[in-house]
Parts: sequence; C-alpha cells; structure tokens
Amino acid sequence: MIDLQSERLIAIKEIPRHVPGRPHIATCYRWIQHRLNPLETVRVGGRRFTSVEAISRFIQRCTDPNATRPAKLSKRRQREIDKAERELQAAGI
Repeated sequence: MIDLQSERLIAIKEIPRHVPGRPHIATCYRWIQHRLNPLETVRVGGRRFTSVEAISRFIQRCTDPNATRPAKLSKRRQREIDKAERELQAAGI
C-alpha cells in the first residue's frame, strides 16, 4: 500500500521514465489492472498516481517466482491435463 507521507508520488504517464526499458504507457495501465499482482495506485483529486516505491515493489513481486500464486485450474481442466499426461506417459514420451 502506498504511504502518502513517505513515498514520492508520480503521475501514471510518468511511469515509463522510472522503469528500465521505458515500457509503453498501455503496458503501465495493464500493470495497474493486473488481477493477481496489480501496480499500487492512489486517486487524488480525480487523478490516479503511483509511487516510485510502488513501482519497485511491483517489479520485485514480478521477479520473485514465489510472489504470485498460479491461477487455480477448474476440476475439468485439471482432469484434461492429467489425462494428457497419462497418455504421454503411456506412449513413452
């Protein structure tokens, strides 16, 4: 969560300047809307902001393989995967 007292707020359009590789602004908006690991933002006066520190936390969570849980598979999909694995194993693959 962004701490308004200690973190440096920046406008969403400034995110690319603070990230290596300077991603496209559309990518930055996708990061904000990400289901499992969203980039933290705050709304101040009708405008949305993030912080340099929030960007750093987001990148660390994306880099850490244990940070986000894999999406839970439906029972049907898991059965399909299990069946395919059994078929491959039976074929010696």
